[in-house]
Amino acid sequence: MSKELSSTAALYSTSAGTLSSAHGIPHTDRTRLALVFQERYGGELPPQERDFKLYLGKLGLVLAQLYPTRTVDPARPRVLLTAQWLSDLGERKNEWGIGLKFLVEKAMFDPTRLKKELGQDLKKTRKAGKRKNRAKGRDGWGMKVEVQLVEDNT
Repeated sequence: MSKELSSTAALYSTSAGTLSSAHGIPHTDRTRLALVFQERYGGELPPQERDFKLYLGKLGLVLAQLYPTRTVDPARPRVLLTAQWLSDLGERKNEWGIGLKFLVEKAMFDPTRLKKELGQDLKKTRKAGKRKNRAKGRDGWGMKVEVQLVEDNT
């Protein structure tokens, strides 16, 4: 499927696509899932819908680029991800938000340039937490996103 059609197909996947026949999923959950899928494929959302789905969609985009075949070896993952709520974000250290930490195994020889490529992808996730990207503009709802990329020496 072309890149341009992917976000539109993702938006309709829960109502007219492959997930439409799934039973027991409430309509509100289908809507949220569709918006997350659309954001994951790089689609544009209306301003009133760009809250938590934006963060999840950007995170989905990064994970999809990390694992393009959607298979993760549990014994040896390429990246470990931790997330936590933080209360000390912002210039004055008084804003709430999400802290994401990506732990990459340090490698002497890395032909895939994992850390460099992941760093580029994480810029999109950082931008999701900026005030200018909030729903309804700078004064609208949103939360900070702190992203760390750390190399593990073990």
